[in-house]
Amino acid sequence: MKKVLMLVLIVFLLQTGMNVKAATHYANIKVNGVAMTAPVNQPFNSGGITYVPLNVIVQKMGDKVTWLNAEKKSVIQLKNKQVINVKDGATYVGLNGKTTPLVTKIVKGKTVDAKLKPIFKNNTLYVPVQFLSSKIMGYSVKIVTEKGKRAIHVNKLKPQPKSKPAPKSDPYKELPKNEQIPVTGDMSKAPISDGKTAPVSKEFANQ
Repeated sequence: MKKVLMLVLIVFLLQTGMNVKAATHYANIKVNGVAMTAPVNQPFNSGGITYVPLNVIVQKMGDKVTWLNAEKKSVIQLKNKQVINVKDGATYVGLNGKTTPLVTKIVKGKTVDAKLKPIFKNNTLYVPVQFLSSKIMGYSVKIVTEKGKRAIHVNKLKPQPKSKPAPKSDPYKELPKNEQIPVTGDMSKAPISDGKTAPVSKEFANQ
């Protein structure tokens, strides 16, 4: 009897530990500083990859998205006029009529297809979180820890300040007075670097 009770206790402790671990790694999403409603649209982990709901994030970011249920496909239109087609189970997305990998990775210095796919789950299309921060979507994504739980922050990238062109300047004005080159007047009295008048032979001075 004692062995049975001990076995039950061990199983209970193991399950409790697993639940605590899962709770510690439970992730929340904030879009532009606003937390999304839990437990709906919560991210999940599959094969070491974090997946997030695509459509609701795109909408909260202020971009347009159309869901084609028959094709299990999202059609996204960003503010920069890019049109992106993301389909359940496809490793590639449509970008302005051309195909490109959903997510890429670096292997031996080369960019290759990561072979990751969107997942349709609970009537929602989920994508790897890396897709949001890719060049295709261009969102700013940060994963932080808040009160022992991971939180995914999605924000808009801040525009880079435009560099101002260098002001045009007159090269003659930047020269010291004793080095300025006269363009009019008597050339026989052209100044030299020490500020003194350069000697001119009588032969040339009388011409």
